[in-house]
Amino acid sequence: MSDTKDRIVAQYLRSRGYTAAAETLKLANANHIANEAHVGEFSVEDYILFYNENEAQNAQAYEQSYALFRKWVDDSLEVYRLQMRKVLYPLFVHGYLDMIERGLRSPAHHFFEVFHAAHLEGHQAEVLQLGGVLEPHHIKEHNIAKAFRTNKYRVSMSRFCFELMLAFLQDNGCGLLLRLLNQYFIIRIVVSLPASLQQAPPADDPEIIPPVDGTTADGAADARSGADGKLAASAAEAAEMPTSLLRATLKKAETDPVLAAAVGITAPSQLPMPETRTMVLVEKALKGLRDLAYRMDVSPTNLPSICFYTMHNTAGRCHCHAVTHDATLVASGFADSLIQLWSLPEEGTGAAAAASVGSGSGAHGESDMVRLVGHAGPVYGMDFSSNNRFLLSAGEDAVRLWSTDTHTNVVAYKGHNYPVWDVAFGPGDYYFATASHDRTARLWSCDQIYPLRLFAGHLADVETVRFHPNGNYVLTGSADQTCRLWDIQKGCSMRLLTRHAGAVTTVAFSPDGRTVAAAGEDRAIHLWDLGTGKRIKRFEGHVGSVYSLSFSGNGALLASGGADETVRLWNVKTSETREVGQMPMDPYGGGHGGGHGGGLFSSRPGSASGGMTAMPAADPALLATYPTKRTPVPLVQFTRRNLLLAIGSYRP
Repeated sequence: MSDTKDRIVAQYLRSRGYTAAAETLKLANANHIANEAHVGEFSVEDYILFYNENEAQNAQAYEQSYALFRKWVDDSLEVYRLQMRKVLYPLFVHGYLDMIERGLRSPAHHFFEVFHAAHLEGHQAEVLQLGGVLEPHHIKEHNIAKAFRTNKYRVSMSRFCFELMLAFLQDNGCGLLLRLLNQYFIIRIVVSLPASLQQAPPADDPEIIPPVDGTTADGAADARSGADGKLAASAAEAAEMPTSLLRATLKKAETDPVLAAAVGITAPSQLPMPETRTMVLVEKALKGLRDLAYRMDVSPTNLPSICFYTMHNTAGRCHCHAVTHDATLVASGFADSLIQLWSLPEEGTGAAAAASVGSGSGAHGESDMVRLVGHAGPVYGMDFSSNNRFLLSAGEDAVRLWSTDTHTNVVAYKGHNYPVWDVAFGPGDYYFATASHDRTARLWSCDQIYPLRLFAGHLADVETVRFHPNGNYVLTGSADQTCRLWDIQKGCSMRLLTRHAGAVTTVAFSPDGRTVAAAGEDRAIHLWDLGTGKRIKRFEGHVGSVYSLSFSGNGALLASGGADETVRLWNVKTSETREVGQMPMDPYGGGHGGGHGGGLFSSRPGSASGGMTAMPAADPALLATYPTKRTPVPLVQFTRRNLLLAIGSYRP
């Protein structure tokens, strides 16, 4: 083995952290150098070129390699996908020009037709002009093609992302793409994701190649902005909303917390976040605007519809549930370590879908259910990402991240010493928090297997955890009968909320982030003002532990579900600031519910529930009580369109 090759291999091993292996290789080659066959000196670049010369004339190799790499990038975690997508467009251009240069005109035309549409967004002018490059001599005459071939494309990405990309290309035989990366790219390795939360994300380097029309993808969008507008009146108008109108709406959302929560835009977070493409943010905002266009205006005089999912044959075995905000996915965690995931159609939020889940029959039985296997113990908590692509599950053994597309376990996060009771995604789906039996809560990022922050201070189990809407704070509820608000940057407790008479098992933030609701084993719901740290209201009415809380989109209503087998709606925006007193015993609260059927209940007569109406409330703060037949309610959740979802396991 030559000295050059020894040096290359040793350098690679050290870069991957295998220092001991590099030293061993050095000693072994020193002892056996006389017996090694001399194969000549060559560089890594020479190796890549030699490796690809045989397949460079293979017309199908370009298309197959690029399609494989593009699919892998699209299926990657968002934090890596956003970085690696930067190389897709220049790889497409160089692959096309490479084939033209080698005289593969027909395959090059087919390659262009297959993939050019994916790059029209942000590069339309360049792509359409490149379609006119048909002969090798055109490359030297065409301004864009010449710029691409004579300059190197600069891209910044994290080291781990870069290593993942190289490993994939090498393992899957994508040598052509490796050669193009080596020959036409300058990849700058940056520490863009937080080894330390105090570090701000670096600014993206400009590309060396200037677009012909003088605008970048973001610049083209900026050129179209400037006009004011108002919210679309329908989903169709929202979908066709011009960029200028969208930007005006987003600007208004910066000063309107309720509108910001509706659109899906939160206050600027102090935490470093991975780079996000402008169009990703625009698509997210458009989706929020569509939801806002269809949002029902709920109030104490106009109560929401309730869609109740009843789990059959799971009593005593099912520990937790999770539902996506658009009600297309439902997940349940079981004591036998399994997670069952149901996929529901968009029309599945109606009466037919709510009739039964988990019975193995009907419209949503075994055929639409997938079992996720990976935990080594009971599953206690779950949460979906906002884009529905990932599911976090907390169990006795670890916290696991699942892909809802491939139904596989992507990452296992181990750091707690005891079972993890709850887990929650933060805004942006990059950070998440966990609550554990070891009396701590921890902050994690999806791309690291070790926690970034440890929040210690509770004197008993931390039962529940939630992020503040701005992503800068975490709220925990504990069995020590207190709640704590933690500053993520400093890692210290900012508020201590006491006066509970039992373990706190559920907490919720209002959409504007100013009010916190907390409840648990004392059967009361406490409302706190975060600005002053004082309790402003106390609602009593449940006759069993309260399991779940959720605010409506406008913050006017609060829904609660509990062990007393009821769903209750409360008026948060009452003019009274006194604490609501003890309510009379609810005859339906802990009972069997007589002739009242389970399943779907609605506050409106004549709804899909067959005319079921809410029980009259004995206090103005309690707007309505909806009893189930024999189903405790561990989860209530308002969708972005103010449909109230609830789920529970029927107890025979």
